[in-house]
This record gives sequence, structure tokens and C-alpha cells, in this order.
Amino acid sequence: MKKFFGNWNQRHSSSGPSTSQKESFLGPDGQSWDSIALHSFRKLKSYKAFGKIHKAASRGAVAMVQSRLILAKNGVNDRDRNDRTMLHYACAHGHPVVVAFLIQWNCDVDLRDSDNCTALIKASQYGNGECALILLDHGADPNTKDNHGNTALHYAVWHNNASMAEILLEHHADLSIRNKDTFTPCTLAQLRNNESLAKFLIEKRDQILKPDELK
Repeated sequence: MKKFFGNWNQRHSSSGPSTSQKESFLGPDGQSWDSIALHSFRKLKSYKAFGKIHKAASRGAVAMVQSRLILAKNGVNDRDRNDRTMLHYACAHGHPVVVAFLIQWNCDVDLRDSDNCTALIKASQYGNGECALILLDHGADPNTKDNHGNTALHYAVWHNNASMAEILLEHHADLSIRNKDTFTPCTLAQLRNNESLAKFLIEKRDQILKPDELK
């Protein structure tokens, strides 16, 4: 497959942490993109919970979550100081039992945290496919965008998670959505030099764009 992007280079400075590191690559038009274009895909920070019930959800302690909800000490959509719900933490930390329980309590699956991330985006960022599948089967929107314009599919592709990408596409994730740096999931796959995933996404895109031959 012809590479869509040029060489990916990292230039490490000895002066300090990640803010001093530069990343660059050549786009299809020869434009040089710098680290700003890749800011949203940097290494994920720890998704630390604040508050008893949010910490319980992040640990997978479904009994504690249930107890506090039954006793009305918390509501199912309660947010912490970062606007994160229990569902966000359960998805980020990979606790599908908690996710299923919260859905039984009629939580809002599409609430956003302070970064505009839904629980589905967190599940995709951290590679928790079982949590993502539960959310999608219960109506989560696969095409919501965070502050960087990325969808759950963008993150699945960036992390080379083909199984997550397939789950999202089966639930009508939109391959044409561009993030704030104008990247679609297809171009991200090519940027990451994952030829098999790029081919899979391009084939899916072409199938969607192809006229219905049965009509």
C-alpha cells in the first residue's frame, strides 16, 4: 500500500519532559505537522477518581456502588470535580459488571466529562471493548466528539485496536468525521503505519459510499 504520510520522526530534547519533545511528520501535501497536531493522542494520564462512589466504580466495587445508590447517598449520574460519572470510571478502568449495573439503574450513557469525553470514548481510549459493547448495545452514541474533535473510533485507530474499531463500526461509527487536525480514522491508521487496519477501514468506507446494487 502506498503510504499516505511521509516518515514519522521524533526529536527528543534532553532539557526536560514531554513538553520539550517534538514530533513531526510530512502530510500528503508536504506540510510539516508538529506536536500540536498530535496533542490529543499523547500518553493517557491516570484517570483518578474523587469521591467514595466514584472510587468504588473505578475499583469495580459494585456492591458499594449498589449500597450507596439504594441508600440514596448518591445518584447514578453524580459527577465529581472533573464532571466524571461512575460510568466514566467503570469504562476507563475496565469494569463491565459495574457498567451493566449502572445501566440497569438508568444512567445517562452519553454524559460528558470536563474534556467532553463520554464513557464510550474512555472505554476506547483505554481499550476496554466489553465495556464499549455494553454501552453501544444500550444506545451510546458512537460519534460524539471530545474537545479535540476525536471520536471513540479515532482513539481505537490511534491505539491500533482493530477489535474496538470493528465493534464501533458495527454500531454505525462514522468514518468520515475529522478531528480538529482534519484527520479521519482512515488517515490516522495510515499515519500509524498499520496497513492492515488502514485497509480494513478503507474497505468499510468504500462499502458505505458504494451505491446499493440491489436497488
